[in-house]
Amino acid sequence: MKKLISALVVIAVVATAMLPLAVYADPGDPDGVSIPVIYVNRSLLEPSDFLLVFEYNLDYTVSGLPTDPADVNYIFKLMDPTGVTQLGVTLPYPYNDLGYNYGIAAFYFNAADTLALLTWGFHYIIRIDQNPVPFTTPTAYDFVVPTGAYTALTSTEQNQTQLSNRILDIVDDLEIAWVSTLTESQDTGIVLDAAGESYIRYAIVGAQAMAPDIFFVQSLAADTTARVWGTSLSDTYKERLAGADGIYGTIDDNWIYTLSIKPVADALNIPVVLLFGGVAIAACVWLIYMSNKKFESPVAGYVGSLMIISCGGMLFLGLGVVAIIAFAMVTLGSYLLFLRKA
Repeated sequence: MKKLISALVVIAVVATAMLPLAVYADPGDPDGVSIPVIYVNRSLLEPSDFLLVFEYNLDYTVSGLPTDPADVNYIFKLMDPTGVTQLGVTLPYPYNDLGYNYGIAAFYFNAADTLALLTWGFHYIIRIDQNPVPFTTPTAYDFVVPTGAYTALTSTEQNQTQLSNRILDIVDDLEIAWVSTLTESQDTGIVLDAAGESYIRYAIVGAQAMAPDIFFVQSLAADTTARVWGTSLSDTYKERLAGADGIYGTIDDNWIYTLSIKPVADALNIPVVLLFGGVAIAACVWLIYMSNKKFESPVAGYVGSLMIISCGGMLFLGLGVVAIIAFAMVTLGSYLLFLRKA
């Protein structure tokens, strides 16, 4: 059994050694390397955080694009002013031209890392390193962050607005270089279109939260404040049905009385009681007549008349809702019994 296991181990080692290793073609040196724009903003997601955004150009327009994408062949590093200590690292996002020629990249540090690693206004170095695996003789290109790259603004809102404008400035350059559209006009102003969002979201991780103005769908902090509930709406309806004094049984100030019944009585120059009494008597007579006509008996009309008189009593007692429901039932019942055709 031990010999079998030993043989299997040997076979596995030999088979592993025979597997082909990943081989990258030497991409050759670019026609030129440059960083046209560098911007530094702060307090974007939390007080004293740090974001460095830069536009780069890994120019292969003459020599032709390498086979492998830029995130395989190049590494972006943020170095201290001496060029010795590495502070951060990121990779180009291979969206257009495999990530070569013009593009955008960024270094972000939260407040704790900023306090531990960085000093505001220092001349840090952006180093564009060629990956030593594919390049036979790798080269490093250093670019110093100028003092003018640092914002003078301090508040989160001001920095987010400025960063939005700065990203759009770089995107304008990319639209020209790529001969492509990355923005569109909306009611809120110029924002990234679908292609622009796809690129910026990955090239600058967290961009939607740090520069929300340039995104059509904006990410905002949810309001988690506990809602205070009150009885103002129920009080309003109570006043409409029971009057301002809130006492059922007093009809002089309830909504149904003052806005519906009384105006009609005033227009006819008759008392409210006489108006309602006349309508109730007419309705009762009609119900009894229809009952005799259809059933040759006044009983159904008596029942309906009793309900109408009850509606009036409930209305004058302040029970407006109950009176309305009862009156609706009388109306529906009268239609079903006397008016609907079989």
